[in-house]
Amino acid sequence: MAREGVFDEADFIYTWHPSTINGVDDARCNAIMGASFEFFGVSSHAGGSPHKGRSALDTAELMSVGVNYLREHIVDKARVHYAYANTGGSAPNVVHDYTKVKYEVRTPKVEDLEMLFERVVNVGKGAALMVGTQMKYEVTMAFSDYFPNDALAEIANECYMEIGAPKWSDEDYALAKKYVDSYEEGAISNKIRQKDKPLDSKVTPYDRDNREINGGSTDVGDVCYAVPTLNILSACACEENIWHTWQTTAQMASSIGYKGMLTATKVMALSAIRTMQRPGAVKRAKKITKEHNGGAYTCPLPEETMPPLKTY
Repeated sequence: MAREGVFDEADFIYTWHPSTINGVDDARCNAIMGASFEFFGVSSHAGGSPHKGRSALDTAELMSVGVNYLREHIVDKARVHYAYANTGGSAPNVVHDYTKVKYEVRTPKVEDLEMLFERVVNVGKGAALMVGTQMKYEVTMAFSDYFPNDALAEIANECYMEIGAPKWSDEDYALAKKYVDSYEEGAISNKIRQKDKPLDSKVTPYDRDNREINGGSTDVGDVCYAVPTLNILSACACEENIWHTWQTTAQMASSIGYKGMLTATKVMALSAIRTMQRPGAVKRAKKITKEHNGGAYTCPLPEETMPPLKTY
């Protein structure tokens, strides 16, 4: 949507994300690029004629080894993840002629993203050369890094302080305690485990000096490169909740998640109204965006890449 100019006519944008805390998001997120790598080999009998086979699975494993050695030589806070999407079969006595693996690379700045991705691609090419297989890859996703807009943050922080944190009931606290207790020993700190009310009930002030890089990524990063954008955080889960777990899913569908969502809605609505009443703030917000994107937004997602609705 950002690449196609959907947000170009907007003066500013507020968005939100579920969290364990309440406040304007003052952290940054990594840029990310993901791709599917396919390896094509030659099938053969692994016992009778292994010399006639060219293993696609071996190629994928060699790529993993190469990328693991690459990790020592990448910029700080960068990340590389992978997952096997198709190993090409489950019979160990057959040389696998096809394997598909997905890779994602993350960097603190979008300008470093393509360079790291190309290095991963070259590792895959080298692995295919070693085994004697063929490789092809397809970029399936790419997000720019997210950065908070201080001009918008001043207004949203003011509004958040007025609205306040979600109003938790005793039932909410009891439910949150159950989720805290559901995590294995060591996953949640003892400090939180000993709490009877493990839900954030305050608003954390915006810290404009914070330059912490969140290890995750978001496509909101592309929106903030195109137009002034700010992310709001609202507690929708117990303190120290671990994301991408069944506990997260359950809490989002509970009264805890619902109250957090309504709080974020109120903050965004009041912030939007107040921002429209302050044209000077909008002007400053646009200046910040222009300084960050160098004068124009460039999408890291290739022009030919369409939404991977059935492939990613």
